[in-house]
Amino acid sequence: MEDGKFNEINMKKANVSENDILAKLREANAYDLNKVHAVIFETTGGISVLHGDNFTKNKNFILKDVQHSKL
Repeated sequence: MEDGKFNEINMKKANVSENDILAKLREANAYDLNKVHAVIFETTGGISVLHGDNFTKNKNFILKDVQHSKL
């Protein structure tokens, strides 16, 4: 997920369903999809949810080693 949109191609590659992502969004208390900046499949196998109003302030630092995909 990036900027509130599901990335079906990456989800399929990672063998992650929409329900898996929704569960992680609930865990992160990310109820407004417009404030979800990214859902990241970590190398550890975990899923991180980046959301909130102040994300852009540290975006480059937080995402420096993350591979991005076009939606």
